[in-house]
Parts: sequence; structure tokens; C-alpha cells
Amino acid sequence: MADGARAPRVRVDLHLHSSASFDCRVPPLEVARRCSQLGLSPIFLTDHEGIGGAQSLLEAGQRAVIGQEILTAEGEMIGLFLRESVPKRLSPEETVAVIKGQGGLVYLEHPYDTGRRNLQEEAIERIAPQIDIVEVFNGRSRPEANRRAEELR
Repeated sequence: MADGARAPRVRVDLHLHSSASFDCRVPPLEVARRCSQLGLSPIFLTDHEGIGGAQSLLEAGQRAVIGQEILTAEGEMIGLFLRESVPKRLSPEETVAVIKGQGGLVYLEHPYDTGRRNLQEEAIERIAPQIDIVEVFNGRSRPEANRRAEELR
């Protein structure tokens, strides 16, 4: 910007769950309320195996991005900017094709956290050119897993 003014910052968390997931009890609108308190916008809701929570936010007039944490045949990945739910248990390559077919982005979350349903390393290597975003820090992951994620290219 010519006059030295800064563009507004965008603060987001790309990996949020709501009660639409098996691993969270917080209703989507409560997630949105807390995100607003923290200055996070838009809300990237990435519930497991469905997009209903994110759709409910949009229907309620919230600024939200529809995402989904998807269990593939070889572990999990996230699709962002989805229009439809992605079926589970497809191959990683098929899952990527469904995400990209919707104009979405492929997001690799907690990639080396063996305590979760992480995408297998061989699958990561096969789809690496199609991965758009990598989560390099997850507060629930071991430091070694986060360090390896930082090195993923």
C-alpha cells in the first residue's frame, strides 16, 4: 500500500471441530461465538465425516468455510472450501480428486502424529504435489511429529 497503511490481518484456525464430530461436544454456533471472541474469521469448520456443522453456520449468517476431516483408506486429510460432503474410505488419490473436483483445497493435518488416524507416509508421498496446506503445529501432537511436519515439502 502506497501510504504505508497495512492491509487488515486475517486470523483463522484451519482445523476446528464442533458437536457435528464424534470428538467434540460444542455446538457449531458456540464454536462461532468463541471464534468471534478470539478474533478468528472466517470460521473453518472441519468436522469429521460431514459438512453439516459448517452448513449450519452459513445458514445462521456466519462467515464460515465448509471443510471436512475425511477418513481415507490410508488415514485422514481435510478438504476445505467444499460444496458437498466427501465419502469416507476412498483412496487418498480418489479423495484428493473429489476435493479438487469441488474447487477445494487439500489440507494435511497432524501428518506424522501416530497417535491419531494420520495419513500414511507412503500416501503422503504419492499425493504430495496435490497437497495445498500442511498443519505444522498441533498442540495435541508430540514435538517430533510437529518437527517432521515442518520439514514436509
